[in-house]
Amino acid sequence: VSTQSTGEPEVARAMAEERRTCYYEVLGVENSVDEDGLRKAYKRAALVWHPDRNMHQQELATVKFKEIRNAFEVLIDPNERAWYDGHKEEILRGGTGTGAGNSDELDINLWGFMNSTCYDGFGDDDKGFFAVYAEAFDQLDGEETQFSAGSDSEDPAPHFGNSTSAWDEVSRFYGHWDNFVTRRAFGHADKYNLKEMPDRRHRRAAEAENKKARTAAKKKANDHVRQLAAFVRRRDPRVKRRQEELAEQKLVRDKEVQAAKAAKAEAHAAERVRQQEEMAEFYREMEAEAGGDQDQMMDQECDTAVEAEELYCVACRKSFKNAKQWENHERSKKHLKVVAELRRELEADDLEMEDVPEPKLAVESEEDGGQGGCA
Repeated sequence: VSTQSTGEPEVARAMAEERRTCYYEVLGVENSVDEDGLRKAYKRAALVWHPDRNMHQQELATVKFKEIRNAFEVLIDPNERAWYDGHKEEILRGGTGTGAGNSDELDINLWGFMNSTCYDGFGDDDKGFFAVYAEAFDQLDGEETQFSAGSDSEDPAPHFGNSTSAWDEVSRFYGHWDNFVTRRAFGHADKYNLKEMPDRRHRRAAEAENKKARTAAKKKANDHVRQLAAFVRRRDPRVKRRQEELAEQKLVRDKEVQAAKAAKAEAHAAERVRQQEEMAEFYREMEAEAGGDQDQMMDQECDTAVEAEELYCVACRKSFKNAKQWENHERSKKHLKVVAELRRELEADDLEMEDVPEPKLAVESEEDGGQGGCA
C-alpha cells in the first residue's frame, strides 16, 4: 500500500526531471565515453530499470527505462551526439521559444520533441509517434506561415501523415523539412540599436554587426529544425520499412545479375565445348583422309603440279597460284602490252621470211638430172 501511495509522486518527479537530466548522467558515464562504454552502461542501466524487473514500481520503471533508452539512442548516434554536445546547456535549461516576447522566436519548444519520451509507441493514437509529430510540424509550419505574407512561398508544408501513408507522401515531407529555410527576420538577434548610434559611420558598422547576428541566428534556427527532422526520420517506422524494401529489391537485383552472369558463363562454356568437338571431328576426318589411298594423293599432287604449270605466262615469264590471279593477269595492261609487242615481233619475222627467194628451179633441175641419170 505504501508503494502505491508514493508511486504517483515519484513518477511525476521522474517525468519532470527527465527533460533536464544530462544524458551522460542518465547512463552514468563521462562525456568522453566511447561507443563500447556506452553500450555497457546502457545494458547495466537497462537491467536495473527494466519494467519486468520492477513489478512493484512498474510505472516508474517504465518512465526510467524510456529515459535510459532515449539517452542511449541519442549518444550512440554520432550526429545526434554531436548536436546534443553542442546544445546541451540550452537543452537542460529548457530550450528556446519560451515566450520571451520576441515576435520572430518560435512559440513551439523543439527541444521537447527531440526526445523519444515525448511519444508513446508507434501507433496512430493521440499520444503515438505520428500524432505527436504531425501536430508539432503543423504548428511549426503555422508559425512560419505568419511570416510569408506577400511572398511566393505561401503553400503549406507537406503533412507528416500516419502509419499507413504512402512513401511518396513521406518522401515529400522529409524533402521539405530536411531543406527547411525559415522566413523569420530574427530582429531580436540585433546587438545594437541603430537609433542610438551617434553618426552615419557608427550606424553602418552597427548595421553590419546586426546583419551578421541575424544571419547566425537564422542559420541556427534552420539547423535546429533540420536536426529535428533528422531525429524523427531515424525513428520513423515508414522510413525503416522503406529501407528494408530497398534492401530487398537490391538483393533481388543482385540475384538476377548473378543468375544472368552464371547463365552467360554456362552458355560460353557450352559454346567452347561445341567448338572443341567440331575441331576434334575435323581432325578425325583429316586423319581418315590422310590414311586413305596414297595413289589418289599422288594423282592430286600431279594434278596440282600440272595446274601450277598451266598457270604460267610465257610472255611475261610469271607463274600464278590460282585461276583468279591468272585471270587478273590476263586482263592487266602490262600483260596486254607484252603480248602486243610479242605479236609484232612474230609478224615482222614472218615478213622477212616472205622476202627470201625460194630455190625451186635448182631443185627441180637437180631432181630432173637425177632422174635422167638414173634412167
